[in-house]
Amino acid sequence: PFVDPYELHQPDNLHVIYLGMFKHLMEWIEEFLHRYQRRTEFDLVWQTIPSYPGFSHPSKPYRQITQFQGKDMRNIGRIIYPALAAALWNPQPRHRDIFHRAIACVRAMACFSLMAQYRAHDQATIEYLRLYLEEFHRSKDAVDEIIYAGSNFDFVKIHLLCHYEHAIRMTGELVQQSTKYAELNHPTQAKDPFSRSNK
Repeated sequence: PFVDPYELHQPDNLHVIYLGMFKHLMEWIEEFLHRYQRRTEFDLVWQTIPSYPGFSHPSKPYRQITQFQGKDMRNIGRIIYPALAAALWNPQPRHRDIFHRAIACVRAMACFSLMAQYRAHDQATIEYLRLYLEEFHRSKDAVDEIIYAGSNFDFVKIHLLCHYEHAIRMTGELVQQSTKYAELNHPTQAKDPFSRSNK
């Protein structure tokens, strides 16, 4: 009687942001770069980003990577904004506005994801989350229709972003709610025993 079923499910950074939003955003960016003939520049920037603590240097051009894991998508969240900004550097005058809005869209999502990882929040950080989400929606609406009609931004995981503020106010932070910790145990608790079984 004291359980609210609507509060049981909390937003999950791994599936909502990394494997949801960033995966979708990268598909959109790839189409964007193809349309404006900037794929080569993006691949060049992608491969020249140096390693630093918590980030592994990409070994292949972005287009040659066939499968991304959660860790890969988390790394993408850290570098996608500077990589895209460098790839869209020095646009033709007629492309300046659309390039600026594309960069604003990606910057807002990258900042939102980094802010959502904070282990402690106050009113200021929650306000930043809200502002980044508003900027993302404002810029993606401006870009989506112009760039790629097939890149429909209307799906469940984009809606879940608006629940982050409430979830943080209820629980304090979302890192403890992430399924990435449970999934780290998959190899030892499920995959390894299954491979040793008679299947």
